Amino acid sequence: MYIAEGAEVSCQIMRTLDIVGEKWSLLIVRDLLRGSSRFSDFRESLGVPTDVLTARLGTLVERGIVEKRPYREDGARERHSYHLTPAGEGLRVVLAALIVLVVRRFVTGPLFEIDSATDRVATGIIETDMPVVDREDEICHLARALQKFRNAVRRNFELEQLEMGTAKQRDTAMEERDRLNNKVLETKWQLRAALNNMAQGLVMMDSKARILVANAQYRNMYQLPPDLLGPDCKLSDVLEYRARKGLFTGDVKAMVDAILARIDKGKQVVVEQRL
Repeated sequence: MYIAEGAEVSCQIMRTLDIVGEKWSLLIVRDLLRGSSRFSDFRESLGVPTDVLTARLGTLVERGIVEKRPYREDGARERHSYHLTPAGEGLRVVLAALIVLVVRRFVTGPLFEIDSATDRVATGIIETDMPVVDREDEICHLARALQKFRNAVRRNFELEQLEMGTAKQRDTAMEERDRLNNKVLETKWQLRAALNNMAQGLVMMDSKARILVANAQYRNMYQLPPDLLGPDCKLSDVLEYRARKGLFTGDVKAMVDAILARIDKGKQVVVEQRL
């Protein structure tokens, strides 16, 4: 299922946040979507104070997102369980779109910026601003490692241009550059591990549909062998493989053209796959 983007989804998300944008309400809806229904379930799962939980459930009921259903256990007084109404179930797609926006804002967007900065440094453009260096996560560590690598290259370049350094100074600068280059590679492996632990499948492609990054969840979703996603793998290769295995029945070229058209417009493609 493709999730539309643009003004319509933005409005839906704003309406959703207006209803469940408060922290506890959003977590309650999340647990309802996962199958929880009893007051004690929410209290145990979320650790929310009883009075806050009562108030938030009451608000969700008033707004038509949740409905109460009576039940009675043997020897106990009548209680109520909580269930999503059809309107509440409709939040599933909007919340999925919200997740997509968050992933784009905090994962794929910064990764693209770091990749672009790496290309600029690799081509000798050392006066390059480093993105997302003020964050405190794996992506920030990668950006800071790239920043240190750029600084080492810059210092080495200045020594060579001004002929002010001795052979030992140049060797020291080059050793530092190599050490920081190893640090960049190490951080990339750490970032890859973080991507592979994501619950969502993630694939990034360039403008020619060449696959740049694909995490383990994406490979598992489409039953792709490890050797398929090599350096020269394209989206068409993945679709043709799935077609041979009977896992894709559409038109490969039409699918690739449609996705390339979205990429050309700067839009991401999101597919919800129920496993």
